[in-house]
Amino acid sequence: MVLVVASTVAMMSEHIVLRRLLGDPNNDSAGCNLAAGYDPAGDYWGNVAALAGRNADALESCVQPFRTPWWAPFVVIAAVFALAAALCWIMPLWRVRRRRLRPLAPSSETGAAVHDLAARVGVPSVHVVADWASSSINAVAFGRPGRTWVSLPGGLLVTRATHPDRFVAIVLHELAHVRYRDAGITYATIALWRVFALTMLVPYLAFYADLIVTGQFFLTDDPHQVFLATSGPAYARSLAMGLFTALLVYLSRSDILRTRELYADRRAVDWGAARAVWDVEAPRSARSRRALHPIASAASALLATHPSWAQRARALGDPLVLLRVPALPTFLTGAAAALIDNHLELVPGWTGPSLGWVGAALAGALIAGTTCLTLWRRTALAMTVGRETPSGAGTGFWLGAGLMTGSVFVGIAPQRDMWLATAPWLTLLLGLLAFVVTCWTAQCARLLLAAVPPRWVRVPAAAGLLTTAAVLAFWLNWWRAGPDLFRPEVASYLVQLGIPDFGSLTPIVIMAVTAVGTLGPLLVWSTAALWLVPLAAWLSPAPEVWLAAHSGLPPLRRVLGAGGLAALVSSVLAGAVVLAPIDLSASGVRFGGALLIALLAGPLAVATLSAALAGARAGMLVGAVVAGVGVLVGSVAIALALTGLGCVASLVGPTTCSTFAAQTWLFVGWVVLPFLTPGIVVAAALALVASSAAGLLRRGTPGARGGTAQAPMSARPTTPRVRRLAVVAVAVPAIGLSTLTSTAPIFSTAGQVAVDPTQPVTAPVPVPESPRVREAQVVAWLQYGGQDLRTTLVTVQRELAADTGAVRAGCVRLARWADDAKAYFTVPDPGQQLRWERAQSLAGTASADCLAALTTRDGAALEAALRRADEAVGLALAVFDRLDAW
Repeated sequence: MVLVVASTVAMMSEHIVLRRLLGDPNNDSAGCNLAAGYDPAGDYWGNVAALAGRNADALESCVQPFRTPWWAPFVVIAAVFALAAALCWIMPLWRVRRRRLRPLAPSSETGAAVHDLAARVGVPSVHVVADWASSSINAVAFGRPGRTWVSLPGGLLVTRATHPDRFVAIVLHELAHVRYRDAGITYATIALWRVFALTMLVPYLAFYADLIVTGQFFLTDDPHQVFLATSGPAYARSLAMGLFTALLVYLSRSDILRTRELYADRRAVDWGAARAVWDVEAPRSARSRRALHPIASAASALLATHPSWAQRARALGDPLVLLRVPALPTFLTGAAAALIDNHLELVPGWTGPSLGWVGAALAGALIAGTTCLTLWRRTALAMTVGRETPSGAGTGFWLGAGLMTGSVFVGIAPQRDMWLATAPWLTLLLGLLAFVVTCWTAQCARLLLAAVPPRWVRVPAAAGLLTTAAVLAFWLNWWRAGPDLFRPEVASYLVQLGIPDFGSLTPIVIMAVTAVGTLGPLLVWSTAALWLVPLAAWLSPAPEVWLAAHSGLPPLRRVLGAGGLAALVSSVLAGAVVLAPIDLSASGVRFGGALLIALLAGPLAVATLSAALAGARAGMLVGAVVAGVGVLVGSVAIALALTGLGCVASLVGPTTCSTFAAQTWLFVGWVVLPFLTPGIVVAAALALVASSAAGLLRRGTPGARGGTAQAPMSARPTTPRVRRLAVVAVAVPAIGLSTLTSTAPIFSTAGQVAVDPTQPVTAPVPVPESPRVREAQVVAWLQYGGQDLRTTLVTVQRELAADTGAVRAGCVRLARWADDAKAYFTVPDPGQQLRWERAQSLAGTASADCLAALTTRDGAALEAALRRADEAVGLALAVFDRLDAW
């Protein structure tokens, strides 16, 4: 449902019908972009300089009349769901009418048997109908929310006496659908898909198909069609995205329908259906599938709405199958998350701040509420029945594959003639993120389910799922800005924004700042939760020996000691950086980077080593806790050391000790910690690699058991009370520092660039190489306001040559023209821009002098002002003559 809503919002602007009704039928927004200097075949940062520099306000004024109304997305979404609701209401009635279904008489022997079964299992209000025209033996439950029918085909009714077990099993299976109320949900899902496909998807695909065909075979001299000549890859990618969305929704729907059949089978067996019915049908199903080509068999299995009998028999034999984390749904979840994250970035009609964080939050919640929640449930059931718990590795692989695939279809291609986004290899970061998050979730579930008493386990489970959603939301939101920073021209265009050039390291530096500034407070709290949530395991009342045996947890004193060692290493390295001879005035930024690297080196190294020693079962969590404690203790130690030095210096200086202490803690919370917190995510990833490698090595060692290192216990294990006090002593300062860090100014100012629209940008807007594009820019510049400015000039010229009354009106009009010209786009010809600005300046001063002379009745001043006014009008009209020559 979320994917359908997000796709509906995204497809509105490219809907072949809606775009003509709700905003911009003639594509005037694209014309405004051309007037601002946009080049469809130009580089990304050149277009950024054109649209986001001094032309930003003019562009906003130009496109405002053509914006989609703010209420349009709500109306379109409501219309889609209203049509789906109507179709959902009609489809069951149409099925009853088309199939000529008749109620099964309760007085008949078959009707009495069915109603007895329904009463026995607690489904008394079922509507049973007979489909005598069908010879099938498979019944079907259908309906709408609130009312469900069970249709029994004639073939099943006829064979009731000869195969009573099969009849009872099939009827109980359909009654299970009624009990679960999934028949109405199924029909609602089908109705929503059909309405979405017919009303949104098909018109969207038709729009882009028309653009591709027109761009290839039917180009005209219309300036707007310069987009078509260079945007083939962008249009093809949008068309592919629509097809991918359709495939994604259809496969997700089919998988949901197959899964509900497995749950209905389990319920039917619990109610007394004979397992032999499924065991008999399974071999027949396997033989029929073997008769098909392997590709055809796999395709039919993906598209089928019912699982095979062999799958159903396996699900009945192993309850863990119902809580599996299979590859296909996990892949579909990742791909859907990538689409949702992208679709809600730009909402038609929305003029407020970017809603990218909404899409990222929904995508994170989708993954946490489906894939990661299933991991928790699967882990709990496996621990209950004594089976091996999932590691999360396979789930992470398929989730990452889905995210990467979705990003290929919807990732922003900065240039319209590019098939892929810049630096497509960066999509591997999404796969790595998914892998790390799912492995963390699996280990966290195994650890907390073993350590926390059952009555309290929901609290850490909720915290773990919220952490997963927050981490995914943050990094997905950051991801949208990352790849563009690796464009080769990034450095030259960032200079005008006041960002130093670091050479080849510039993208890395900017991405780090973006990672800190984008959804900053969420970064702080989600990263802190990565190590605080596992830390809660040591709150368990169980002895340390039991925790080590059942969860792989090392003693708490050992973990805290490793964190202290990490802080010590970081402090020593940071001290070496501070004491090293360096010219801070020339290399202040590099010095800050070296200091942050020194502060991260200790936690990263010690966390990796601790994870390797802890083993594969909880090594990643141990590494995250060690890194978190190391960053915490190291930051506190640095703050205390700087405070002490400042207090000593205050004895002979003007600054008081308390003032210096306050400034030091703000420095640590607002400068140091925002850049250290992402390092905990890196530490978790390194810990996962180290613990997995160590587990594989131990597994190959003779006598090793399960790849887990059983840490030797101390002679005097820490008591639960002491452990709890230690956990609180660590968690309280961590929460306090996280609160301080979440208020850092960088989180409210990052990404905001102060650009004076009255000043020319440092890097000029590139001139298009294509004559056709230059011509289109000139035509658009004239069409969307330039021609009005010329008309005003002609009027001013006529009024200034008339009597005194008209002269006053001409001077007022000339002053207004100067303001309007300054607020309008820069001239597409850079060579004429200086002349245009000179005309504006002369017009402003001449109109002011003219009005002053008229007020004071100073003839000489009036004559001088009129000469300057004529010069300004002449300069401006010469610019128009030059543009007409293009």
